[in-house]
Amino acid sequence: MPFIVWVLLLAQTNTEGSSKFRGQVTTTKASGLRVPKAIGDFIMLDILRKSGGGAVAVTDEEMIASVREVGAAEGLFVAPEGAATYAALKHLLAAKTIRPEESVVLFNTGAGVKYLECFGG
Repeated sequence: MPFIVWVLLLAQTNTEGSSKFRGQVTTTKASGLRVPKAIGDFIMLDILRKSGGGAVAVTDEEMIASVREVGAAEGLFVAPEGAATYAALKHLLAAKTIRPEESVVLFNTGAGVKYLECFGG
């Protein structure tokens, strides 16, 4: 089984060993990550633990920089939520949790065009 990683905003927290996600509603440019109560939190936490995975926190600034980086490299205008997965991947590579030769799947669940205000001059 591959290990699964949950990407969180830096201001969100999770109680170690809890069966529920105990996060804070926080301000972020990525509205899709502003979730007051995750419906399937107990399922996700169970999968994370069984897979040997964990959580990685990223900042809004890292998300927006990753939107630009993915756009420049791949020609995709991903949503900040999708870019959060790329920012987290960079953290995992730097920590040597993931090796560069490993296969990785990143999910982008939105379009950057919905967030034009994040990219104004």
